Amino acid sequence: CSFSSTVTNSISEFDSLFDYYMSNWRLNKNGISGLKELFAAAYTVTENDSDIVSQGALPEENTNSNTILNQVCPIGFAMDQYISTNDLKAIPKDMRGIALLNAAVFENKDISSVSKVCSHFDIQNIGANSLEKLVKKNHGNAVDNFVRDGKGFSFDSDYQNDSLVYLSVPYDNGWHAKLDNKKLNIVESGGMMAVVVPQGYHRVVFSYCTPGFKVGIVISSLCWCIYVLLWLCKEKCESVKTV
Repeated sequence: CSFSSTVTNSISEFDSLFDYYMSNWRLNKNGISGLKELFAAAYTVTENDSDIVSQGALPEENTNSNTILNQVCPIGFAMDQYISTNDLKAIPKDMRGIALLNAAVFENKDISSVSKVCSHFDIQNIGANSLEKLVKKNHGNAVDNFVRDGKGFSFDSDYQNDSLVYLSVPYDNGWHAKLDNKKLNIVESGGMMAVVVPQGYHRVVFSYCTPGFKVGIVISSLCWCIYVLLWLCKEKCESVKTV
């Protein structure tokens, strides 16, 4: 587990997919198969030499630990299957991470938004592919030119068909997305985000603005204007009294 003093609702929602409901301690992603791959946890630090794999082991200088390079999914990639939250929770907990490498999870109310571009995941096929094959498949469906900056992130999509792009980025009401400068609907996926993009080349930009920030700016500006107006009225009154 990892401690967090500021936990967004989306992170808690994702943890709940694995029946984990601690308020300040986060779900250990390394403890469930498939999660570190899903969340692009590219490096694992270990002090156990037996954990070091022959490829990707990078010894840390001046420490007794080693860093292992993991094979993981990109932050954004297209998925061709979906699974409902109820169906996911019906799967044994230790297999739910594998299921999420196969399919994006949605509440029933959101499935209609994505069902036209991807099919329902058959949980009977959950063990059909190895972790390595699933990661390789998701890498092959990765978005292009993913870039993060101080305002959010952006990427290019260029798929042959309309596609669902899953993003291992926590959902928040402050996120806004545009596709070719037009508003793009964000669908919450188990606390993360997903968008439906049309076929062909497109530019997708996500920007973040703290909820209530713009309203706060307006209210603060109005208060400042009122203060200045009252100050001017006071000065004018005092000048009239002096005369």
